[in-house]
Amino acid sequence: MFNLRLAAVVILLQYSPCIYAGGSCQEYIYLEVGKQGLVPCHFENFDIIGWINGDGDVTDTSPFIYMEGSKTYGRGYRSGDYDMHPNGSLIINDVKLKNEFNYTVLFVPHPAGANEYFKVPVKVYIPPDPGYPVVNGRTNQVVVQGNTRGFINCSLTGIRPSVHLEWVAAPDVISLDSSHRVTDNSDGTYNTYLTSSYQVINSPTGRVSLICRVAGQLADLFPSVTTVYLLLEQRFPVVNGLANQQHVVLDVNREGELTCSMDKVSQDVSLELVNIFPDSSDEILLDNKHHITANGDDTVNITLTSSFRVLSDSTQHFTLQCRVSGQAADKYPEATKVELLVLESKQSHLCSTSLISSFSMLFCL
Repeated sequence: MFNLRLAAVVILLQYSPCIYAGGSCQEYIYLEVGKQGLVPCHFENFDIIGWINGDGDVTDTSPFIYMEGSKTYGRGYRSGDYDMHPNGSLIINDVKLKNEFNYTVLFVPHPAGANEYFKVPVKVYIPPDPGYPVVNGRTNQVVVQGNTRGFINCSLTGIRPSVHLEWVAAPDVISLDSSHRVTDNSDGTYNTYLTSSYQVINSPTGRVSLICRVAGQLADLFPSVTTVYLLLEQRFPVVNGLANQQHVVLDVNREGELTCSMDKVSQDVSLELVNIFPDSSDEILLDNKHHITANGDDTVNITLTSSFRVLSDSTQHFTLQCRVSGQAADKYPEATKVELLVLESKQSHLCSTSLISSFSMLFCL
């Protein structure tokens, strides 16, 4: 009896063994290349169990390994490439691509009876390196800075067999339009790529999670998945720290200060605060200053601080707009509308005195 130290054997699809009078072998077997592999069978009441390369007429072909009684023989056994379990299972000591084969098992029953031959297909697989889907070409990258629209890709390289990838995400949060591509490395392995355009439909938190994984029945071979957290870039400026508000209404005095900011944006972004109504610079004076902080990841945080002074006594409602200016305006087309409601701090009085009957009336306009 020997110590059976075998790599995991992946059984795919529904259990459907090849059952014969003397025993059975498991179907849909995948063995990992470079590991010890087991082709699981179970036979009883046999004189000889032999394994033959080939699936045609092999009645005149000698087994490369066979068991007679409790002894194991054959060129495959002598070379050290193969061994057998006492129940007739085939052991491949170092699985190689050439072991992807349709084997034939010879069963010689005990007591004597007619020999039986039956087919046992064996497939091999090679896991990817790294052992999980890679997103956007970045190893261990699970956090992606993105916009509400963009592109994202996922890949597995150096694998066998060829597989397809898929995204798993909530369809009411993000829509994905994907294309798949497979390349042959001419060494028995393949690279598989999933390239997708996405559109975020609804994400109040600014974060969308999705999973890249192997699709279909072969997913059992490659169970590792990559979870991606898509962190949405801020798409419009934030006024006075009021996040997620693209229309801001503020009660202000005739002099004050506004801030307009965007975080984690490209370095070419600049901000401006402009009059929308009234459009005359004679009504309100704006003095703007920029402050930029680099994040160390090719993005910046930018803040526009604007000191304002209302010049007109008659206008008490101003509409401003904070927006991206310059070359980056097309990348960030959304602006934030700011309405200023001026609190009355001084009054202009026009007083007249009228004598009506015997009373003095003071009219203040």
